[in-house]
Amino acid sequence: MEEEVYRLTQQGFTYTEPSQWRVRLIPRGQAAFCAMPEVKVNFPYQYDCFILAHHAISDGITIATLIQGVLDILNDLLSDRPVNDAVQLGKFSKAEKIVQVKCKIREDLIRNPQRLEALIGTLPPPEKSLLLLEAFHRPADVTPRTRHVRRMLEPWLTDGFRAKSKTMGVTLNSSFVAVIHAAITELAREEGIVRDSYRLSSLNVVNLRRYMTSSRPLPLGGYTTSLSYSVDVGKDVRETFWQHCRKINQELQDHLKLGVALEQKVAVEMAEEAISPDDYYDNPPTVTHDFTVSNMGDMSLMTPGVGKHVQITSLQPLNTIHKYIHMNCHQIFTFRGRCPYTLSYVTDYMTQETANRLADKVVFLLEGLISK
Repeated sequence: MEEEVYRLTQQGFTYTEPSQWRVRLIPRGQAAFCAMPEVKVNFPYQYDCFILAHHAISDGITIATLIQGVLDILNDLLSDRPVNDAVQLGKFSKAEKIVQVKCKIREDLIRNPQRLEALIGTLPPPEKSLLLLEAFHRPADVTPRTRHVRRMLEPWLTDGFRAKSKTMGVTLNSSFVAVIHAAITELAREEGIVRDSYRLSSLNVVNLRRYMTSSRPLPLGGYTTSLSYSVDVGKDVRETFWQHCRKINQELQDHLKLGVALEQKVAVEMAEEAISPDDYYDNPPTVTHDFTVSNMGDMSLMTPGVGKHVQITSLQPLNTIHKYIHMNCHQIFTFRGRCPYTLSYVTDYMTQETANRLADKVVFLLEGLISK
């Protein structure tokens, strides 16, 4: 599966292609592992379905909606029911409201250069030291590509972590960010990087549909951006975990309410010279963030995955990140009662051994927080 994902992502898209997405279906065989063995009893034939789409026209919500739409069509056809073309999954929007907000931000920043300078100051500088590189050093003579390690979190763990976060008055997303902070700093300490505190920078995925006036029909397309967030993580973060978590929860919530993510995006566009997509990918930007985190919540709300003839037993987000400004990406969501956790990493920044140690450390810390 890993090699097929790499092959598909290497093909890329051009703006002249009539289609900006591809689908690949590969039989798995009846003996292959199934994430939901109780479903396999009645659905013995298994396939891997790869859906790749240009990020300009898609995001996680759009892909989830598309997957369920394809599943419904397949079940209708196999049931000899006519496909109802009148059913609208969503509506592709040009996002005029988002464009208007960005234009207003640009006008305000032109009038207020101090604010522009302050926003640039919230972003890590190109020379920022990445903690995992200090601890493990950068692999040499490796072709840059994205690989993935996966863990399936048990329901008791995710339910307990969600309940604990709620009790502590913080969001699940903030708690997960804090766990990654603790995991990275503990790995660094294990490798001899001992300090009183560590500066970590993360990218946090933000849904821009919050700027749209109507959510029905569901706006489909690429409506995400990232909030850059840097914070000092103390050496005793495991002992002060929930205190640290409340701090980042408050700061992240404040940034979201103030629209800092879109302000940062406009500030970067104003500060940097525009380049073509071809030039960008020929000369990727400097990696400045220690990690990215994305929490899609309960995907079953958008993709129930059930059907009379065809069902979805597992979803796996596989991002291509080796030409972007982060070296690893942590994605988590729930689907049909299960919680897959995927850590995507860049091979010329991290080895598979380091990626596995980081993923295992995240799970270990999650279990420890629940047991307290």
